[in-house]
Amino acid sequence: MQIIIFTAGMMWKRAVNMKNMLWLAGLAAVSILVITSPEKTAAEFVSLFVLLPVVFLLTGWSDSRERKGILTIINRGGTTSMVRLAEWSFPALGATFVSSVSVFAAAAPPWQFWVVLPLTAVSISLVYLTTEQHLKFAGRTAFIILWLVQLSEPAHTKKLLDLVLFTDYPAAVLLASPGTGTHHPDSFVLASLILVFLAAGTRTLISRRNG
Repeated sequence: MQIIIFTAGMMWKRAVNMKNMLWLAGLAAVSILVITSPEKTAAEFVSLFVLLPVVFLLTGWSDSRERKGILTIINRGGTTSMVRLAEWSFPALGATFVSSVSVFAAAAPPWQFWVVLPLTAVSISLVYLTTEQHLKFAGRTAFIILWLVQLSEPAHTKKLLDLVLFTDYPAAVLLASPGTGTHHPDSFVLASLILVFLAAGTRTLISRRNG
């Protein structure tokens, strides 16, 4: 547990000194206001608060001197698994907490939101961490494209694309209204379950292949 707390603390300390992350957060917020239709704005901020802590903490972390220093010390004791656990769980917990607080400014969330939110936060953390380690710039580009597409999509589409845009699951649950032609919130519960298994499975497979 001490290793997890220490790693989380180093991740936070490093992130707060990255001023460019503040610019990124501001740009993302402005993009919501400019691109998103008014009826989606509040819900999209909820999805933003799921993504931001992950990006804030994990961008550049894999190659950072802080991570390398921790692993150099920890490798002697053979407990690197605790570091690797902290790397995805700390951002996911932060994302879940921040988005849980912000949701009440958007709407009274249905029960499905409380299932979809943590699963989506974990999935995004795992996917972003994996891409940062193996497909850094391609991964960042993919997340930017997903973000821009989700903002430009109409609120009610009931298309397969809604389930592909996993960064938007929390907002999609809040906006769901089956009577007007959207996916049922339960669809996003199932989708988030599938997503977290795929994200965890892919990360495990890549780690074993490279380990």
